[in-house]
Amino acid sequence: MTNETRWIEEIKSIRTRFGVGIADAERIALTDSRWHRWVTYRINNDPTCRLMARRHMRVFGDKALIFGVGEVLKVRRS
Repeated sequence: MTNETRWIEEIKSIRTRFGVGIADAERIALTDSRWHRWVTYRINNDPTCRLMARRHMRVFGDKALIFGVGEVLKVRRS
């Protein structure tokens, strides 16, 4: 199973356990340092993930899970 598949399954599991939407499930998942590091790596090294991260930032504004420091994207700690 790939990390991408594990991420999707983790989000599904959190949504089911806590009865939350995708954004809240992602926020919960990112409290785990392993997921936090993995997402940080992906948004800075995978062009497709980077595009999705930038879109997330535009859509959610100040409430986004991701923010930029220069050209580097970072994941907020909850």
